Amino acid sequence: MMKAKHSAHPHTKAKRDDTPASAALFVRRAAMSLSFTLGLSAVLLIVLSLAAYLTPDPDALTAPLGLAACALTSLFGGMISVRVHQRHAPLPAAFCNAALLSTMMLILSLFFSPLASGYSALISALLHAAVFALSLLGALIAMREPKPKRKRKF
Repeated sequence: MMKAKHSAHPHTKAKRDDTPASAALFVRRAAMSLSFTLGLSAVLLIVLSLAAYLTPDPDALTAPLGLAACALTSLFGGMISVRVHQRHAPLPAAFCNAALLSTMMLILSLFFSPLASGYSALISALLHAAVFALSLLGALIAMREPKPKRKRKF
């Protein structure tokens, strides 16, 4: 008696893969999404710095534009992580991206402490929490399925 080979049907859901290879793939994709997020952050900082430089008093816009760059980086970082992870585990991917961004912000603030000491500990903690919230919001936005367009009858 011959055993029939099981072929994966394209419409069936694959079982969750908890192998070390899938964990390594998750880490590799997390590093890729972080690198894309940091690249976007550099572009945002250059554009916002140019916008501040073109005003009569660029010093007054330093803090608001820096916070805007942080918020936009977190939001787009969540979107990028969903796209890089190809919609597999989107919320853990965005959370991982936010954790890495927040850790990098913390490490950089330790090296540049005279420049980064403009906020109290409570405000700094709220900013780090906002990184997580905006990253998860970006992931939810990126997960949203586009609505099919209705065809017009003429």
